[in-house]
Amino acid sequence: MRGFRPQRAEPATELSTAARVHAELRRRIIHGELPAGTALSENGLAAEFEVSRTPVREVLRELITEGLLEVGARRQNIVTDCPRERAREIALMLGALGELVAHEAPQVLGAGDSDELHLILIRAEREIAAGRSHDALDSFDHFLIRLAELAGLPIVADTMRRLCAHVRLAEGASALDRDRQQGQVALLRELAEAIDSGDREAARTRMRSVTSASGPHAGDQ
Repeated sequence: MRGFRPQRAEPATELSTAARVHAELRRRIIHGELPAGTALSENGLAAEFEVSRTPVREVLRELITEGLLEVGARRQNIVTDCPRERAREIALMLGALGELVAHEAPQVLGAGDSDELHLILIRAEREIAAGRSHDALDSFDHFLIRLAELAGLPIVADTMRRLCAHVRLAEGASALDRDRQQGQVALLRELAEAIDSGDREAARTRMRSVTSASGPHAGDQ
């Protein structure tokens, strides 16, 4: 057809590229591979990931929105810190949202949903046994976020995903303790069982234990 020019598929490609870069940078920050104060170069990241600066710029903006990066004095993109006073507020928010999820989940989750949650815990146990502490913590976060999604609370799930990331930053090395991680698996399993039974009050009680144990500086309590 005269005058017709097929549209290029760049937007979809860029979106896919941005998602890949975002996932990797977020993982590095949460796992402590990029500690607080690290400056991220837009040009350097574009070269490392072999992409244009456009998706990198998009990812950096998103990480700033999530609070994982902040703009420094010289307009650098710097990995943020999570001071104790902010960590306390985050822990309170995560606990409040957790109770909301625990209230809703027992009434809406089915057998297949329960199986999915138990599989996440099995994966966490394998990660702990293999000494992959950060991956085990990823599984704990995934359990809570997925539980919120299955409970039909997508906005809560997205908020919890962001809060869990800040909890990880606040906890630092203390979250890598093997005994503590095994205890967290046990608490999450009790939560899953309470949800399976349809007992809202028991689920809320178990969720309080989970969010308290996983909150910043829980080991200091």
